[in-house]
Amino acid sequence: MSDRSTISVASLSYQVTRVFSLLLFSVILVSHIFAFDRSLNGAESQLKVCPTGCPYSSPQRAITAARAGDTVIFGTGEYQLNLTVEKSLELRTERGGEAVIQPERGGAALVIAPKGGEKITVSVIGLTFSVSRNLNVDEDRDETRAIYIQGRSDVQFEDVFLTGNFGCGLHLEGSGRADLFNSTISQNRKAICLEGGARLTVRESEISGNGIFLKGSAELEFENSTLSNHHRTSLRLEDSSRASITSTKISICETGVWASENSTLELRESKISHAGDGVLLRGRSQARIRDVHFSNCTSGLELREEARAFGEELEIVKNDHGVSLFDSAWLELRRSRLALNDLGLRAEIGPRGKVLGCSVRFFRNVEGDIEGLGKGEREKLRDRCK
Repeated sequence: MSDRSTISVASLSYQVTRVFSLLLFSVILVSHIFAFDRSLNGAESQLKVCPTGCPYSSPQRAITAARAGDTVIFGTGEYQLNLTVEKSLELRTERGGEAVIQPERGGAALVIAPKGGEKITVSVIGLTFSVSRNLNVDEDRDETRAIYIQGRSDVQFEDVFLTGNFGCGLHLEGSGRADLFNSTISQNRKAICLEGGARLTVRESEISGNGIFLKGSAELEFENSTLSNHHRTSLRLEDSSRASITSTKISICETGVWASENSTLELRESKISHAGDGVLLRGRSQARIRDVHFSNCTSGLELREEARAFGEELEIVKNDHGVSLFDSAWLELRRSRLALNDLGLRAEIGPRGKVLGCSVRFFRNVEGDIEGLGKGEREKLRDRCK
């Protein structure tokens, strides 16, 4: 080979190496620019989890690796572990998939708790949380929760299923906020627990199996949903908690709504049936009830101690006692109908108790319309509202 050919080959090899080096440098530079741009602009990425064949087989590793605003996608399968989320994320199933999260030990399958007072926003979509039959806990002693929310967390749930936990299906405390939409909570020791200043909105969902419990200054908004098949109480309010219930069916329970101490209830456009007490008010609790149908209860509406209630456009039919009052309870009833009960209204109240009202119609109550009120009070109840 001539010297010229040797130089030509060497030159070509050098040019190829140089071009390759430039291309490699460009790729690295572009990737770094993209990563830098993503960090500046907060662009989101998706991290895929599945039992086998995905970048991540451990959901917790994916959650830890994710940055705020990322989405962790769960492939179809069962995952036995206890998850913790401390940053803003979206957790969802893959399209058409079914992912079941089961706690590996006692406690919660999912804990959402920001660090150091930080506020985070988390979305949970399409996941199922249940207790594994193989979980080694004492059902009577140990408490498992599906989801436990603490701190300044704002959580959106959609199309989730919480079942079979030995504690609360969904537990919020402190300043946690959550919105539950199109979801099912069933057969937990308690369906939902709200404590402290926690707030929860429930829409178009089904809650069954051991009810909702509020303490402290917790608040609940419950709309277009059902509360049914609870062994004891569908909804229990204590301390200074508040609940607003609209367009809801409450049935098959010992007590539909139990409010005590200084709690507050607003109940509208709903139906309560097949309960011991439809609504039971105790302590200094207060209720405003409008356009509600009570049927097939031992007492449709019962007030004790110093409880107060205002009811309007109520339909109270086919109960043992339509309305019952005791102690120093106070009731104002307007434009309502008590019909086909064994006894329409029963009042065993002291001097501080009172029954007011107008345009109250009584019809075919078997043992009588009113018991325990004087003639004047009975006539005022029947008088037309001005």
